[in-house]
Amino acid sequence: MAYTKLFNSIVTSTIWLETDRTRIVWITMLALADQNGEVQASIPGLAHVAGVPVEDCRSALAKFLAPDVDSRTKDDEGRRIEEIEGGWSLLNHAKYRALASGVDRLEKAAERQRRFKAKAKRNGNAQVTHGNAQVTHGNAEVTPDLPSRGRLADAQEEAEAINTQTRSATPRGAGKDDLQLRVESLFRRRLTTPWSRAELTAWKSARPIVADTNPAEWADLEAWFALPSAPYRKTDMASLLNNWHAEIAKCRRAENLALVASAPDALAVSEAAARRASF
Repeated sequence: MAYTKLFNSIVTSTIWLETDRTRIVWITMLALADQNGEVQASIPGLAHVAGVPVEDCRSALAKFLAPDVDSRTKDDEGRRIEEIEGGWSLLNHAKYRALASGVDRLEKAAERQRRFKAKAKRNGNAQVTHGNAQVTHGNAEVTPDLPSRGRLADAQEEAEAINTQTRSATPRGAGKDDLQLRVESLFRRRLTTPWSRAELTAWKSARPIVADTNPAEWADLEAWFALPSAPYRKTDMASLLNNWHAEIAKCRRAENLALVASAPDALAVSEAAARRASF
């Protein structure tokens, strides 16, 4: 069952400045979105589920599709959704899904720690714990709680990945694997350019999704990025990784496939094929 975690930052976003019915439509779309961030519905159907008049639903969708200059997320000019066949795609769904997964892991780790301490106390180990209190207290500044250790480990892992890339430049490019090189080739990056912290963080969540991409999807994606210009194409790698499924769905729409097909071979198909052949 798919679900969307509602972050408290929503109440300080521009969406919260909209009318009640617009906010209701947005939260309804969050609740209806599948694991890929897609909402399959007609406008009357969405209005019925949200419990708002059809015209109010139509007005809300128009706002979500339009640029928002005050949005904190600058990808896609602040747009929240885009139209797909049979409904809409939530543009930042993958990004927030990854954040939610990280929060869930920290919460579960903290809960396991609480259960462990409670069990130790029930089994009469309180005296042992008390006897070691001085040692624990001495280390408290370094490891105050399990969530902090998790965050510290993540930061250390990311820093080490950046250092490894910087130290071990090879003909294939700075310690990156072939899958990373294939992703960055979409943006024509130099092989020795290290990934930023934001890109590495996005990669941790996106790698299994990218690895599961089939050859036909890769072919369409690479041809799409080989175009000199394409409407609403992702312009940075972290954003692409956070919205991998949505970008593939975008490039495979009929009108965008037609753009690729109408482009000169040297600009799209041949260039994309040449890159694919190198992996």
